[in-house]
Amino acid sequence: MPGCLLGWAKAVILPASNHNRKMAMSSRVWITWEHHRRSKELAPAFGCKYLVLDMSGRSRLARYFLSTLKTTSEVLRGRWTAVFVQCPSLVLAVLTAFLRSFKNFIYVIDAHNALPNYERSDNAMLRALAGYAVRKADFVIVTNDELKAAIERFGGTPVVLPDKLPHIPARPAPNLLADIERPAIVLVCSFAWDEPIETVLDGLRKLEQPCTIFVTGKKHKAGDLLAYQSERIKFTDYLPEDEFEALIQHSDLIIDITIDERILVCGAYEAVSVGVPSLLADFPVTRSLFNRGTVFAKNSAEDYAQAVADYMQRQSELRREMEAFKSEFNDRWSEQFNRASSAIQQAERA
Repeated sequence: MPGCLLGWAKAVILPASNHNRKMAMSSRVWITWEHHRRSKELAPAFGCKYLVLDMSGRSRLARYFLSTLKTTSEVLRGRWTAVFVQCPSLVLAVLTAFLRSFKNFIYVIDAHNALPNYERSDNAMLRALAGYAVRKADFVIVTNDELKAAIERFGGTPVVLPDKLPHIPARPAPNLLADIERPAIVLVCSFAWDEPIETVLDGLRKLEQPCTIFVTGKKHKAGDLLAYQSERIKFTDYLPEDEFEALIQHSDLIIDITIDERILVCGAYEAVSVGVPSLLADFPVTRSLFNRGTVFAKNSAEDYAQAVADYMQRQSELRREMEAFKSEFNDRWSEQFNRASSAIQQAERA
C-alpha cells in the first residue's frame, strides 16, 4: 500500500468511533468488486453484510483506486469478526490480506473456481500475489474437491462449498420465446476463453430436429461467432437479470460448457433452480454433482449434436428428474455449508 494511503488509513479511518458503532451492528462483511450471483447468495447464508463496490464505468486506474480506498475504509472502520472477499478480484484478496496487519478478524476468501487457476499462470508475480493472499487467509472456499490441491500447494486451508442454488422468482415468458420452433435451447455464455462456443454451435446447427438456440452474452464480445446467426441460432446480446431469468425459466434445455475440467458453471446451478434439464461438459467433477436431469458431452461438434439429440428423445424424463433433483441438491449443499460454517465459527471464537 502506498505511504500516503497507509497514513490516511491510520489518521482518518481508525479514530472514527461513531462510524465503528454503526458498523458493529453486523459482525461479518462480504466484500466484492463486481456483481456476482454466487456472492449474492452466499453472503446472507453466512450472515454477512453484502457489500458490492462496483466502480464500473470508470477507467481501470480510477476503478482500482476508488475500490481500494473504499475497501480499506470498510475493513478498518468496521468491528468485523470475519471478512469474506470474492476473488476475483485478486487485488481485493491481496489488499484484504494486507489489512489484517491492522485489524483482528477471520479472513475468508471465496475463490470459487478462479483463484486456483493462478497457480498455473505463466506470470510469476500473479502466482506470488495469489500465494500471499491464500497464506494470509484463514480459509479459502472452493467449489469442489478438484480445486483443493491448488490451495494447499499455495499454503492455504481449503473449504469445499458449491454454489447455493440461486433464488429465481417466477416470471412471465419473455417475448423472445414467442412464435419459435421448440425446444427452446439457451446457450449460456460470456465468450470467455474456456467456453468452446464455436464447437458447440458447429454441432447445434447440424441438428436435423427443429429447435431454436438462444446464445446469451454481450454481442460485441462474440466477434466472428455472429456469422452463426440464423433463424435457428439467435444472439440475444446482454440481458438484464430479470429477462435472463425469464428466458431460462421458460426454456427447454440449458447449455453451459467449459473446457476447464475443474470448473462448475453457473448455468448448471441455474438449471437446477428453475427445473430445466441441462447439457454440461463431460468431466468427473461435473458428473459427481449434477447427476440427474442432465446430459453430458465431450468437446466435439459431433458429441454436442448427439447430446442434444439424446435430450430430445428423453425430454419429459429429464425434466422430471431435474424437478426432483432440486430438493436433493439443497440437502446435500446444506450439509457442506454446515461444515464450512462450523469451521469459520470455531475460528471466530478461538
